[in-house]
Amino acid sequence: MQGIKEAQQLADAASRVLRVKGVETSLAFYTWFGSSNANPQFVNKLLDQHYTTAYTHLAPPTIPLIISLGERTRYTVSKGNPEPGVNSLLYMCPPVSGLLSDICEEGDGARVITTHRRNKQRVGPTIVALCPEFFSNRISTNAKMIESYRRDIYMENYSRGFYLLHELQHMPKATEPDPPAIDVKDLNGDGDCYSIRCCALLQHHLKISNAQNFAFFALDVTAYPEVAKPGSSESSST
Repeated sequence: MQGIKEAQQLADAASRVLRVKGVETSLAFYTWFGSSNANPQFVNKLLDQHYTTAYTHLAPPTIPLIISLGERTRYTVSKGNPEPGVNSLLYMCPPVSGLLSDICEEGDGARVITTHRRNKQRVGPTIVALCPEFFSNRISTNAKMIESYRRDIYMENYSRGFYLLHELQHMPKATEPDPPAIDVKDLNGDGDCYSIRCCALLQHHLKISNAQNFAFFALDVTAYPEVAKPGSSESSST
C-alpha cells in the first residue's frame, strides 16, 4: 500500500532529524512540540514511540478476513490463519453510506479504533478505518504535498502517508507505555486542532498531546531541512 510507504517515508525523515544531537533546540522542535519539552529524554520518546513505530506498527495487510458485528465482534479468517489478537492490525474500508458508514465523520481520511476494558487494558486488535476521503482524488502523494507546502504552508492537501502517520499517534500499541495522542479541540473553531496555525499555537503541553503536531513535524523537516538544524530556534519565540 502506497500510503503505508509514504507514512514510513515521513517517519523516517523525522527519525533522521531526531537522531541529530541538539535537535531539541531547532525551530521545528519548538514549533511543533514546544520549548518546555526540549530535552533529550523527550527526543528519545519521540523516536521510540511516535516515529520508528511506523515500521513496526504500520504493516501492509497480508491476511483477508470478514468482520461480523453483534454483541460480540467476530473475525473469520481463511483456514490455517490465526484469528487476530491484541497485537494485530486490521484495515477496513467503511462505505459512504449504510452499515459501518458512521465510523467516519465527514472529512476524515482515516480513523483508529481500539477496544479497552474498564481497567483500561486493551483487548482485541487495532483497527485502522480507511475512510472514503482517503481514496479521494483530492489526496496528494508525499511529493505533491511537499511541493504544495513549500508554496503555501497553509495548504490542506495532505498525502495518505500524512493521514496514516497522524493515525499512528492514536494507536496505544505504538505509543505504549504512554497513552496515545488525541485530537485536541480547536479553541477558535468548532472542530479539532488540525490546521497548521492551530497546531503551532497550542500550549506546549497540548502540542505533545495532539496527533496532528507529530505529522506536521515530519512534514516540516522534510520540506524545510533548515528548520531542523540545532540552534535554529534562536530566531523564534514559538
